[in-house]
Amino acid sequence: MVFAGTVPHQEIPRWYSVCDVLVYPRRLGTQTALVTPLKPLEAMAMGKPVVAAAVGGLQELIRDGETGLLCPPEDPAALATSLLELAAAPGRRAALAAGARSFVCNERDWTHLAPLYERVYRSLVSSSHRSSA
Repeated sequence: MVFAGTVPHQEIPRWYSVCDVLVYPRRLGTQTALVTPLKPLEAMAMGKPVVAAAVGGLQELIRDGETGLLCPPEDPAALATSLLELAAAPGRRAALAAGARSFVCNERDWTHLAPLYERVYRSLVSSSHRSSA
């Protein structure tokens, strides 16, 4: 296990490429409840399995057992259990990695997201014009 600290952005793909599992152990708090982090999406897009705390936006990105594993926040024993399980199960890691990559490509790619955002913005603009009339 390596705790690398801060890594320059241009080096992230190289670091991710050598990881078997990426871990995002967040504490439950206002920021973690409201902010969806991008780092797990980067790992998932590279086809890496992820293990994360079940808080806020991480629960939006990770479907437990399908695109990664979720653990209770601030529960080191549960996190360790998930990591040990994946260390002993390369097939499970591969399945989670494939599920993660598929999720990002099919649901978080701009070709999928742009039309969704366009519909939302158009409905807001339309609503705004109706209420000001």
